[in-house]
Amino acid sequence: MDYDLIIVGGGINGAALARLAAFQGLSTALFEAGDFGRGASTNTSKLLHGGLRYLETFDFGLVRDSVRERAQLLSIAPHLVEARRFLFPRTRLGRHGRPGIKAGMVLYDFLAGSRRLDPHRWVAPAELREKEPHFLPGEDCGAYEYSDCVMDDARMVMENLVDAAAMGASIHNYQAFQGVERNADGVLEATVLDRLTGRDVVHRGRKVALALGPWTDQVAKSAFPGTAPQVRLSQGIHLIADGLPSRSCFILPVPGSKRYFFIVPWKGKHLIGTTETEVGLYPPEPAVPQGREVEELLRLAGTYFPEWKPDVICTITGLRPLARSAKGSTITLSREHEFHRIQENVYSAVGGKYTTHRSFAEGFLEFVLEGKAEVKDIKSRPLPGAWADDAERDRIRRDLRAFAFVDDPVEGAWMRRYGKRALELAGYVAASAARKGRLPGPYGMLLGEVEFSAEKEWARTPEDFFRRRTDAYFTRGGGAECLAGVEALLRNRTPNLAKSLGPDADYQVFLARNRHVAAEGPA
Repeated sequence: MDYDLIIVGGGINGAALARLAAFQGLSTALFEAGDFGRGASTNTSKLLHGGLRYLETFDFGLVRDSVRERAQLLSIAPHLVEARRFLFPRTRLGRHGRPGIKAGMVLYDFLAGSRRLDPHRWVAPAELREKEPHFLPGEDCGAYEYSDCVMDDARMVMENLVDAAAMGASIHNYQAFQGVERNADGVLEATVLDRLTGRDVVHRGRKVALALGPWTDQVAKSAFPGTAPQVRLSQGIHLIADGLPSRSCFILPVPGSKRYFFIVPWKGKHLIGTTETEVGLYPPEPAVPQGREVEELLRLAGTYFPEWKPDVICTITGLRPLARSAKGSTITLSREHEFHRIQENVYSAVGGKYTTHRSFAEGFLEFVLEGKAEVKDIKSRPLPGAWADDAERDRIRRDLRAFAFVDDPVEGAWMRRYGKRALELAGYVAASAARKGRLPGPYGMLLGEVEFSAEKEWARTPEDFFRRRTDAYFTRGGGAECLAGVEALLRNRTPNLAKSLGPDADYQVFLARNRHVAAEGPA
């Protein structure tokens, strides 16, 4: 089949581009070498934020776009995005006095315009101590409270892809781009290695767009010799921890640095991050948490919550693909994006930040089309799981409870994970008695959810299912209690998976690599 657009890369930017291109009526195919979002896009701080810290680098346009996109995503994905109140304390450990922080907060609210969330306010020391009695117990300090959002990044990638497929896009994971040639008719022929079969497949298209994030330069060097480097890479890790004595979302200064880190209640635990470590021209494979990075985050959390006894469940390791043209430390670099024309009808995009993925896709598609067609506005189109309002959300819950196999834990998990699509999943499970069986462990997951993830959401490996289709990875068991059952169900669909993918199909290797408490053996 000939495509109007072939997209290489299945992170959030590639997924958003596929959705937008399909919305335009373009015949579109997307190919991802691993699983969707496995690289940078599901290893984030889980924040859909406007970029308060970018005010320091005078990136006012980026912040304005981000806070407005944040509001739009809250509207079109209410099951995946949640508004939260954050605390920015004025402490002896920070660089800014109260007037400086106040000025930033006023500007942050102003740039959001009419789409702003609840405005900032000052939290006096006595109120902060009442709210957070374990925070810096030796210091009497206040804080500014402001609004931002948290999200489920993996599900955001998935819903963009599900919507793209619903509009006709052809979506493929575990298919690695090998290069592109131009045939005698001037049509581009992209060669893709199907990692599940070991066979090369050629796909023809009018245009090719690379949305490869950290892997941009690595692929370009092989497929397009002579292409100048486009990316600077920075590694950041996060910890998922238990027992931290805090109920609030915090943004906190790293003492003696221009950096900040977050402590955010997340899925019944706390997310702590991130570090900032510049890496080489090409991404490490796999990216793994370094011991010093883990120690740094434990030290920082302990500085602000000295009574906490560290209890780390697992780590998240991600790479940030920053535009290489920017100068200075990766700590202070902007997350602005850049578009490049590699050769005729072959394009790449680098940079950007999660919050602006929709506008990133819009700008990139306009660049790819070179002004030859107007890009239709997709801004108000809800993602597939979105409910229109609270009344529809409540109706979905009532309809779910009509299924005997949906109890409170299942309902809660499915509403957060799938939103409106939970009813589609329930109907899928109800169609087969075998699908109603429960997986072992404390997850409340049904066998049918594994099959649904494989059939409707392209899950191939246990890692795909536990880490990115569901959130079992973030529990103390990490999904290990039901690993055998999940492996068996997925193996039925792809019998030679372990042979084809090697270590990429071994979930125990993944757990150990990421220092999960459920791992057997050393990290």
